[in-house]
Amino acid sequence: MNNEENGIVNIVKDAYEDTKEIVTENIIGVGEIAKNTAKTAQYLIGDIGNAITGENTNKSDSPSENGNSDESSNESSENSESEPDPSFIPGTDECNKRLAEMEKTYILHTAVLYCDKAARFSHLVLPKSHGEFIHGIPQLNVGDCIPNKNILSFGVCTSPLNPSVQEAAEKILDDVRKEHEDDFTTKVCHFFGKKTSAEKVCTNEKESLAAICAGVCNPQIFVDEWPDGKEDLIIEGKKALLGRCKLSCGYGGTIIIFTSGQRE
Repeated sequence: MNNEENGIVNIVKDAYEDTKEIVTENIIGVGEIAKNTAKTAQYLIGDIGNAITGENTNKSDSPSENGNSDESSNESSENSESEPDPSFIPGTDECNKRLAEMEKTYILHTAVLYCDKAARFSHLVLPKSHGEFIHGIPQLNVGDCIPNKNILSFGVCTSPLNPSVQEAAEKILDDVRKEHEDDFTTKVCHFFGKKTSAEKVCTNEKESLAAICAGVCNPQIFVDEWPDGKEDLIIEGKKALLGRCKLSCGYGGTIIIFTSGQRE
């Protein structure tokens, strides 16, 4: 790599570093997000008290296909320190099977949430209970979908529709333009390689860069309830929340319930 190429690499790297103030942490690429997801699986199993990891003790309070849909074995928990449990890694067959088994499970305070546009997991919380509990943990209803009250921020968003992501991309573009005004497009394409085509950069530089940037997560939920709740169980005037319920974020993400929040 010659001095000129080194220059453009350093400029873009510096731009990524500078965006800490915008996104609250380093901008990360799509590849790094995948790695972080695997690492987070260990956190889910080992550190979240309500992500079930032990022997099933919930035999009657939660409807499910086999009575332990949201639990992994003690053996899996012990092995999680060295290798993540695939049933807690989004996209794996094991994880898809676990989520399918959790569809009829009641959801409780501190259940883990997953968004396909986020770099990490979040939690579903209930600041004040509805008066219904399972094993002492407050049970949620379909109305518990308010951003930053029930649905906590996922921290980092990778959706190009998010203004914060667009702002991060614009920051990179501005920094590179200042240093290399003459052949900006060629150099940006060279740096990002296969991830960004010359045609896309020439047509719309900001949108192309936004596709591989990240910004601050601020969930955009425009409905009053989670769809598909439990029809015949009403909690404080609304249907009980089940594991099959999903939400769509205004920035294009799909939010699913990743664990039920039920304890061992």
